Amino acid sequence: MQEPPLSRSTKLSYGVGAVALGLKDNGFSYLLLLFYNQVVGMPAPTVGLAIMIALVADALLDPVIGQVSDNWRSRWGRRHPFMYVSALPIAVSYFLLWHPPTGWSDQAMFFYLIAIAMVIRTFIAVFEIPSSALGAELTSEYHVPPVHADEGNGAAPHDRGGIPQRIAQEFLSVSCHSDGDVRMTQSF
Repeated sequence: MQEPPLSRSTKLSYGVGAVALGLKDNGFSYLLLLFYNQVVGMPAPTVGLAIMIALVADALLDPVIGQVSDNWRSRWGRRHPFMYVSALPIAVSYFLLWHPPTGWSDQAMFFYLIAIAMVIRTFIAVFEIPSSALGAELTSEYHVPPVHADEGNGAAPHDRGGIPQRIAQEFLSVSCHSDGDVRMTQSF
C-alpha cells in the first residue's frame, strides 16, 4: 500500500526551518567580515582567522551532532528535541553576533568573535543536522525523495545563491575530466 504524497503544508512547514540556516549562511558569507572590519574596526586578517577557527570547530562538531541525533530516543522523536532546544540560543547568539560590545581591544574582540561564532555555528548545527535528516524520515516511501532538497534548501531567492544559482544549474553543466581540465557546457 502506497502512502499518500506529502501535503504542501507539510513541505512548507519543513522548508521554513531552512530560513535560520539561510540567514546564518548569508550573514557569515557576505556581511560578517565586512561588519567586523569596517564597523567594529578589527583588522580583516584577524576577523578572517576568527571565522576560520569557528568553521574548523564546526566541521569537527558536526559529525558528533549527527551521531547523537541518529541514536537519540525520546517521546518527541530523535530529531525534534534538538530543533526545539536550539531555537532560542540561535536567536540570542545571532543578536549578540551583530551587537558586539564596544570599547574592547582588538584581542578581546577577536576572542569574542571566535566564541560567539562558535556558539551560533554550534546551535545552527544542532538545528540543521537533525532537520536535514528529518526530511528523509517524513515518509516511509523510499523510491521517491519525500522532500526534494531544493524545496527547503535553495529554492528561495535568499537562500544559498537563490535564483541566479538555480538558473545556472538549469542551463550549465560543469564536468571534470581525467586530464584535470574543467569544462562548462550549455544545455540549451
